[in-house]
Amino acid sequence: AGEVTAAEEKIRVIAEAPIAIERGHVQIGVSLGWAMFPQDGLDTRTLLKVADLRMFEAKKHRKAGRVENCLV
Repeated sequence: AGEVTAAEEKIRVIAEAPIAIERGHVQIGVSLGWAMFPQDGLDTRTLLKVADLRMFEAKKHRKAGRVENCLV
């Protein structure tokens, strides 16, 4: 799982890099979910469920971080 989370972090950093536009910069947020066969499940339905749960957990943490940053 360590290699997967490292890859997930690389993808997130690249996707969330600021993009220069005519009037400044824009930045997007990305929430990724993943599942590993056979550790997380043996069928597509289970693997998608695990990946969805991880994605929603990542989204929750990302949004919480955004709120914390706004309050500082």
